[in-house]
Amino acid sequence: MTPPPIRHRRGSYAVEFVLLMPLWLGFLFASLDLAWLGLEYARLSAALDEACGEAATLMPGDATVQSTVASGVDEALARFGTTACTGCTITGAQQGAAPARFVACNASKDVPPLAPWTFPTVTIDVARVAPLAFQTPYTAAP
Repeated sequence: MTPPPIRHRRGSYAVEFVLLMPLWLGFLFASLDLAWLGLEYARLSAALDEACGEAATLMPGDATVQSTVASGVDEALARFGTTACTGCTITGAQQGAAPARFVACNASKDVPPLAPWTFPTVTIDVARVAPLAFQTPYTAAP
């Protein structure tokens, strides 16, 4: 049996295109959303890493760890070219006892999708731990 001439198939290409286009667009937007989610995670992770490292240089028992971490994340995100971390939950606290004191830093952020029909809003959670640079409180010599 011989295939029908090309002129009889002209409309079938358009129908195939119309049927497959939503699938291709869905795949494209889902890929873009996953890339956006990865970028946001990398930004928040790098910012928290810098802020936690900065907080690790504080003296043991310093009460400004939380504010140092929060401001450090905002400063790092500003250097990365993005806005401050609005809607983020950022915590930082010194833990442990000498000689194993450390700063535990956590951040979480809700990231809405670029295309609302692809994924729901995703919460990114990042945690970092940095050893304190000074393990014992500084006391001035008499």
